[in-house]
Amino acid sequence: VLPILQILYHAPDNTSHHIYMSLIILLILSEDDSFNRNIHEI
Repeated sequence: VLPILQILYHAPDNTSHHIYMSLIILLILSEDDSFNRNIHEI
């Protein structure tokens, strides 16, 4: 997850393709209940 967040944090340095793919991956992961539970435990 951290590399994806770094891509979004440094968005002006990356292409729009990387930004869109990162957002899609986060959206897919956010649909998973176990992922959400693990993220909230951190």
